[in-house]
Amino acid sequence: MIQQLVCPISNEKIDSNVSRLTIFISVILVTVFIFTGQRVLLYISAGDYFIRAFTNGQLSPLRFLALTISRSADWCPKMIDKAPKVFASRLGFLCLFASAILVNLGFSTAAIAISVMACSLFLLDALDIVCVGCILYHNLVFPFYKNKL
Repeated sequence: MIQQLVCPISNEKIDSNVSRLTIFISVILVTVFIFTGQRVLLYISAGDYFIRAFTNGQLSPLRFLALTISRSADWCPKMIDKAPKVFASRLGFLCLFASAILVNLGFSTAAIAISVMACSLFLLDALDIVCVGCILYHNLVFPFYKNKL
């Protein structure tokens, strides 16, 4: 079933290595938030997801850090379609934004639960196990647009 998923597509490409490393950095930040309660780490990660989700991503500080590490390690770029990563970034932003709101309202347990779920989804994507964003897109978004294509 997973091989037959319909994911969003675009003509733009991004480096998979940089994308994965950016996700791992986010996971580290959110995980430290989960264990220490340092809200600023959650805010940084949520803000970075916002930048990657709703702009071209060039101003993302975590992406810049990942790009610097990738270039320093002399990794060969592995270009992939950008659209699924943008859709996943939007979902990631929604999760982290919800978590930030909940923690600010005093619902720390709910905020941590959402953060743990988000980190799990981020890791599934970064490790190339499954993109839950693609599953959601395939089942919730694509059915409304497939007849318009």
